[in-house]
Amino acid sequence: MHLALRSTVAIAATPQAVWDALLDVQSWKSSVVSVERLCGKPGTVGEVLRVGQARGADTVFVRMETLAQIPLQWRAQTLVTETPGLLSGYLVYSLHRDARATILIGELLCHSPPPPVPEGRTLEEVCSMISQATQAKFDADHEVLKGLLESR
Repeated sequence: MHLALRSTVAIAATPQAVWDALLDVQSWKSSVVSVERLCGKPGTVGEVLRVGQARGADTVFVRMETLAQIPLQWRAQTLVTETPGLLSGYLVYSLHRDARATILIGELLCHSPPPPVPEGRTLEEVCSMISQATQAKFDADHEVLKGLLESR
């Protein structure tokens, strides 16, 4: 299954404030239960994080490596679950400034094995439901980040 999602939100905050908050994912992404730096310096190319994300009663660990970035403009990271074959992909954030806000664009490109298909459903239906739920979570996380920054 392939996902290609995009989420855009205008945040009434400086690019520096948005960038700093992006680097502190545990402060705004409710599903993140732990963040451990495995190597590299904070917020730099080569940094590798082990991020624990709640998935029901379980925790899924994802390794995120920063591949490239121009601070305050864009950042590209790999996403690979520690459970082999569960998920792999890329997360790219970019910031753009307009007269009133910083525009945050998040793009998620990932691949996972086909999900189990319950009786009476098609693979296409199940994939569509997963895509819609993931998009809704992506958008909701960005709204939380917006609320956090705009309440300061």
